[in-house]
Amino acid sequence: MTHSWKVGPTMNYCNYTYEYDIDIDPDDGVRKIYHEIRKPNGELFCPRGGNWSTYKYPTVEQFEEEVLDNMLREYFQNDTF
Repeated sequence: MTHSWKVGPTMNYCNYTYEYDIDIDPDDGVRKIYHEIRKPNGELFCPRGGNWSTYKYPTVEQFEEEVLDNMLREYFQNDTF
């Protein structure tokens, strides 16, 4: 799936939403994508794993994997054994 720089992909999974911001360097015109994921409670987090490049959008699989990883981290962080 190809996306323009101005309009990236729309991804939702388990009520998590992919969001991004594009920064264009004024000196050399290089575009970088800053990725964020919005949780169902509205909090944002930056992807921690995988091969998320600042030069291209993630795949659906990368996004879904990051959501599942975040859900597992939170579950085990809050669980008392």
